[in-house]
Amino acid sequence: MSVRRSLALSFAQRYVATIITFIATLILARLLSPAQIGIFSLCAAFVAIASVVRDFGVSEYLIQERNLDTQKIRGAFAVAIVVSWSMAIFIFLARGFLADFYRESGVSEVLTVLSINFLLLPLASPAFALLTRELAFGPIFVIQTVSALAGSTVSVVLAVWEFGYMSLAWGSLAGVATQIVAVSIARPKESWLLPALRPSGRAWKYGIGLSVTHLIDAFAKNANDFIIPRQLGFDALGLFSKAVGLLDQFQTNVTSAIARVAMPTFAASLRSAKDIQGSYYQTISLYTGLAWPFYAVVAVAAPDIIRVLLGPQWTGASDVARILCAAYAIDSLWAFAPTVLAASGQVRRRLHIALIGTPFCLATLLIASFFDLRAIAFASVVNSCLLLFLWNRQLRNVERVTLVKVLVASRGSGVLAAATAVGALAGWFIDGTSLARTSLRLLITLLMALAVWVATAKLIKHPILAELLTVVASAARIVKLRY
Repeated sequence: MSVRRSLALSFAQRYVATIITFIATLILARLLSPAQIGIFSLCAAFVAIASVVRDFGVSEYLIQERNLDTQKIRGAFAVAIVVSWSMAIFIFLARGFLADFYRESGVSEVLTVLSINFLLLPLASPAFALLTRELAFGPIFVIQTVSALAGSTVSVVLAVWEFGYMSLAWGSLAGVATQIVAVSIARPKESWLLPALRPSGRAWKYGIGLSVTHLIDAFAKNANDFIIPRQLGFDALGLFSKAVGLLDQFQTNVTSAIARVAMPTFAASLRSAKDIQGSYYQTISLYTGLAWPFYAVVAVAAPDIIRVLLGPQWTGASDVARILCAAYAIDSLWAFAPTVLAASGQVRRRLHIALIGTPFCLATLLIASFFDLRAIAFASVVNSCLLLFLWNRQLRNVERVTLVKVLVASRGSGVLAAATAVGALAGWFIDGTSLARTSLRLLITLLMALAVWVATAKLIKHPILAELLTVVASAARIVKLRY
């Protein structure tokens, strides 16, 4: 399958999943309080860190392994089961300690349900990695879509029945269970293997270094979820989580869609001894052409976006979201650096970055937590600047990728973002705080921002416009061939 066709399917899956989760988020934001969202966010952060250990780099190992055979797949399967089931036991045993530490019994209830996910996930993760390695994004599209639909439906139904934060926990379990069934149906024939510990040596060696790196990265990324409820309370964590969640929509639905294709593509280029500098610069240029205008619009219209989509009880998240836009824009410049290092097997370099960056990031966040949520958001901007320097220094050493050339490749995206931000100001001539006026102002803001983005991209000949048209055309051909 071609890269563009794979990218089209990957984006299609992400956008379908976005629509599903977007609708569920709108409903859940009006059914659950900030404190209830905060309780689940804390548990989700703890599970996210455990998930790094659970995967143990098995997926990336199967994708990048140059000489993959049956025995290596069996060994990777064994590693996945041993590590994931161990983490399930760990989460179950740790639930009481966390509930006591944060003085919230709901933490224990949520973690009990989420620990079950770790018993189920290793049954599908190796097969899912093989589908990704072969760029089989058609089956992946179906798997992820039905999983998102099942999880969102269960969460909303249980929230209506007043299950509170537990509705999110049971929804997560429903999504994972559905994914297991779907992967079992679509999995490649060569993945129908029994696990075997004897040939798992290479998977263990690869996974140890990568997992330590991912574990440190995940802890740094989710540190806010552990610090905020202890310092500022679960209401504050709920507000911060919604601000992050708004910006993570791009991270989840665009960055990961591109990275899912980029990882096997970069790995294939390295296996064939091709130079990836040009493709990396192009990827960053295309990505920032989408990311920076998105963050520019959010920075302008955050209060209206949050009020219309989530409701007035979440307006306290708007200032945080605006500040975080700067951090996310900086992160865009190194978004695919981890993918390149993983594809090239440079596990130690990723660990080096984590060991240097994480202590600094944790220190700044802890200091900021003695003030308020905005201070924590500003600390995130500082941390993003440090990580940009660290990641690009390693890229320069491995693939001769330089920060200067990354910035040069993104200069058109800067023009695009500035113009889009100006276009987004068009709606602000409409005064008033009623929901009707706020919705109208937001609609005008988004339409003008989109119009200016398209016009500017065409004027400066930014490659993102032509690439998007090509991807859309590829998706249309796929649909036409199928139906």
